[in-house]
Amino acid sequence: MSIISVNGLSKNFDQFEKIGFLKKKKSIFEAVKDISFDIDAGESVAFIGPNGAGKSTALKMLTGILHPASGSAQVAGYTPWEERSKLAREIGVVFGQRSQLWANLSVLDSYRLLGAMYGVEGEILEKRVASLDEMLDLSAFMEQSARSLSLGQRMRCEIGASLLHSPKIIFLDEPAIGLFFFF
Repeated sequence: MSIISVNGLSKNFDQFEKIGFLKKKKSIFEAVKDISFDIDAGESVAFIGPNGAGKSTALKMLTGILHPASGSAQVAGYTPWEERSKLAREIGVVFGQRSQLWANLSVLDSYRLLGAMYGVEGEILEKRVASLDEMLDLSAFMEQSARSLSLGQRMRCEIGASLLHSPKIIFLDEPAIGLFFFF
């Protein structure tokens, strides 16, 4: 059974070109054009393409941030743009250029706030934070403000934040910004 199912998903944006002092010409930009796919639980999938190919736009539709121009999608049994608040409990999201950590709070305090929002508190939160620390090696900067972290440290903490509520699905948009991997 597919945990993500996409059928004919498209997204257009209005584009304006200046053609005179006060005149603009309107055109339609197709950011995502008629994509279809199914992803089963446990699969890892990557969108690969050049800048402007529609990868982030597709993820924003799958997380309910954007409404499509046409097509349909089901993510964890929900139509993302119609049931966004219900879907939020089932997914974790990292957008490389957008932080879910509070800049002036320590990483741990941000995790506590996020945990409270998702109903993950007390001993359960402590265990999850310890597990994330073990997985992502966060302890050295858990008490630092998010603002003071290097880009790589912040991205590790962002990934931790997206996993804090044990989501069924995690969407990572440019998660490797500032990270270095060995294979």
